[in-house]
Amino acid sequence: MSNKSDGKTSMALKAMLEGKKLNRKDFGNASLHSWISTIRNQWFIPVESIYTHDRTCDYYMPWKEINRYKNPELRQEQRQETKAEVLKRRKQQALKRLEQVSAISQSKTTITCADKYVSLEAATSSLTGGKSHE
Repeated sequence: MSNKSDGKTSMALKAMLEGKKLNRKDFGNASLHSWISTIRNQWFIPVESIYTHDRTCDYYMPWKEINRYKNPELRQEQRQETKAEVLKRRKQQALKRLEQVSAISQSKTTITCADKYVSLEAATSSLTGGKSHE
């Protein structure tokens, strides 16, 4: 991540620590989702999101989490909890992908996707990072 991106991400975190809700429209449709993803999935700081009527998201930190973040003794605990949640979600997503690959492998069929044919090897390769495990 570049220093410019880090600066914008830090700006978004600072605003949420002040109790503000952020929406990408407030940033001229900038990369708010990417900034929030960095805060949540790399810095391990809890951020909540709610869908709005226009199908965008408002991002915010609950006051309880803001107070924990501001307390140096509780911040490390908060990060460990958030990291555990993020890693659990990543594991669940990986297991889901493996189940999909397994189902495709067992069917031994060709998948049709909107007039494009994807062979079993191509589908498996894309889900396993190019490695075949046969």
